[in-house]
Amino acid sequence: MVRLERRGGPPNLEKDFEKMVLNVLGGRTLDAQANLESKKGRFPDFGLFRDIVLIEMKNLQTNQTQRLSDVYNKLALESEKPYFYGRRSVDSLLSTASNRDKILAEMFSKLKRTIERILKSANDQFETYRTRNKKKNTVNVCVILNSYLEEYSPEVIARAIHSKMGSESSEVHRFKSIDCVIYITEKHFTSDANGRIKHGVVIYEGMGVVNHPWKDQFVQRILNSWSIFRTGEIAEKYDDIKNFETLEDIPDKIARYQQWQIDYRRRPYLSRLNFEQVRLIFNRFIVLNSLTFVKGSWAKPSRSETEKNLRTFQNLIEEINRRGIDMRQIALKNLTDSEKQIVFRGIPLELRNILDKDSAI
Repeated sequence: MVRLERRGGPPNLEKDFEKMVLNVLGGRTLDAQANLESKKGRFPDFGLFRDIVLIEMKNLQTNQTQRLSDVYNKLALESEKPYFYGRRSVDSLLSTASNRDKILAEMFSKLKRTIERILKSANDQFETYRTRNKKKNTVNVCVILNSYLEEYSPEVIARAIHSKMGSESSEVHRFKSIDCVIYITEKHFTSDANGRIKHGVVIYEGMGVVNHPWKDQFVQRILNSWSIFRTGEIAEKYDDIKNFETLEDIPDKIARYQQWQIDYRRRPYLSRLNFEQVRLIFNRFIVLNSLTFVKGSWAKPSRSETEKNLRTFQNLIEEINRRGIDMRQIALKNLTDSEKQIVFRGIPLELRNILDKDSAI
């Protein structure tokens, strides 16, 4: 697994794509005459080559975390829902779900609906504009941009578009005013044999391109113009749509605990420990942090010791969440007497009695 970070936040793909269309492809923005066009009806974003080619640009920005969490909370069996601190990935949550496939199917259905709304909107924009401005030979391209959302991987998008548009063998084809859909993601990446990082592009060619192959030259021109604009090289075909990973955005300003989380993901040193070792160390650092935060007559740790203990505890939470461990499995009350001796070594009896009492509740 390759880990990739991006500092400064996601790029403004809308602004960059517009710049490419206007300055590289010589297109025009129909928004420039929005007041005039809006009085007549809906319209796409760009016209190219005397409006032979129209492009409607859509940008995926709405965070999907809560939406997918709602699906999990609704469908997961109560007995299988883990207790945990902080946040967990969908993969981690689903690792203990016996009805994993059912939950995944519903999550995919939710994501597909977003794509369906995008396609329907673009189709209506092309249809109404072409009705007002008739041309014999035309190409309508819907471009979907993503620099924010990890849920919309190239694989998910490809499946969603095929599901909603229909494939060449399908009996039903929807959104017939769309000739092609181009999905551009700079949130997902893969690497080639030389270690070069490459972002994903998904191209869906509808029946308009299948039945009129000449239209593909315009699709390829848009694709390669964008690739050269962003990387200096033309696009390369890549068949393994599943082999994409998600890059992590690192904000310019972050809280201390967030920096600890990032540092641990860079060097997950606790990953080599087995379950019993993680459970033991986790409880040990609960006890060490209790020296600072629980009221008692014992001497308090220094500020530097407290920060070191808190940081290690944060690292443990990251590792526990990565593994999908239920916090109930590593509770203090589940330790053996010999394990408790290790956890409470050197700890004042006053604090041990408090924690032992609390853990028994």
